[in-house]
Amino acid sequence: MQIDNLIASQPAVEQKNVEVTIVDRDRFLKMIETAADFTAKTDNVPVLQNIFFQIKKEVPKRTAEGMVKVPGNALFLIANDGTHTIAQGIATEEGQSSVIEATGELETMLPKAFADLVAKLPAKQSLKLEFSNDRLNIQSGRSSYELVLTATEQFPQPKPEQAKPFVISSKEFCAALKNAITFVDPKNSGALQGVHIMGTPKGLLIESCDRTQGYRELLQGAAENVDITIVKDTVNRICSTFDKKDTKIAVVVGESSLTINGDGKSLICSFLDAKYPDLSKMTFEEFAANAVVDTKEMIEMLSRTLLYQSAKGASTNPAIVSLKNGVLLVNVSSAIGKSEEAVELSDSSGEIRLGLDASKMISALKCFTDYEKTTIRFKSPLEVLSLQPVGGNDELHKTAFMLPVRVAQGV
Repeated sequence: MQIDNLIASQPAVEQKNVEVTIVDRDRFLKMIETAADFTAKTDNVPVLQNIFFQIKKEVPKRTAEGMVKVPGNALFLIANDGTHTIAQGIATEEGQSSVIEATGELETMLPKAFADLVAKLPAKQSLKLEFSNDRLNIQSGRSSYELVLTATEQFPQPKPEQAKPFVISSKEFCAALKNAITFVDPKNSGALQGVHIMGTPKGLLIESCDRTQGYRELLQGAAENVDITIVKDTVNRICSTFDKKDTKIAVVVGESSLTINGDGKSLICSFLDAKYPDLSKMTFEEFAANAVVDTKEMIEMLSRTLLYQSAKGASTNPAIVSLKNGVLLVNVSSAIGKSEEAVELSDSSGEIRLGLDASKMISALKCFTDYEKTTIRFKSPLEVLSLQPVGGNDELHKTAFMLPVRVAQGV
């Protein structure tokens, strides 16, 4: 069920005294911890430093006649940091195993201090909450703690936009976002501050670029009329919320917000109002040389090369990469000395010599550490080169690319 369909549009029935017994302590604490992480970190808008907390005693049930309400326990939490909104909910019928059992309905706001406190309480002791007007009494074993509560009138309720969702694996979606965010430089302006998500006839394209390197990955699934760019903080929020287990998530792209539903959670976030550049020109079919390398071996070799690269970066002394007669050479010179590494390749073609930023090449290769081999294709010493994993359908669906570094004559 989608959380936005479960949260009541009107205030819960007012109860002066409500007792709540925490039945599934681990799950309750995880929900509270997640909500607390989305509370505002500053007091610019004080209400956003609280967690919206709601309990209903009726839950929806699908029957042959349609949706009906039956007795049960429903718990809903909402938090908003000013940019992202997280809504969580769990509803169980009466008699079923539940996270909480409550004597009545309530709607209030919990201060973030509640999350900090219950996380520190002894795990083996019982946990009971007693709500009375504007006070919360927390009973943990023989100990008790009191917190002042705040009315909910000022708390902003989530307003998801309505649009046709596309459904995708949470693990695949988050993995692609994590790879793409590697190539985002927050110092850039406009669309290059974030990751581009676009629907294509072949699937969902996720891509990023920082002007010198980038990444493109095509995920299976229909995603109509999707063309948005999300910033790094939003990518991190999505991954921290939905990457913990592999489940199906429904992604809804509205006119001004992105909503992701799955695993009892709804995440609502904004996206950039900027047009993303066309990165299709960064891929090419014709190349002058190619080398199939051992992914981890190449990362280790370049990591050693980095020890010799100047602190000023690759522009001062780039790694010189040359491919000839099936041998890949990587050498670099600096004030501390020089390094030369050679690898014999079983699969290669053509000849090339060019300069590379070793650290950026490592970042690109780390996108493919799940694959034993990676193909590097070279076009010319001054044109973009591409990297793709070897094996499976991903060979055509994942591509990293980067620009070489100009090498002075005689180097």
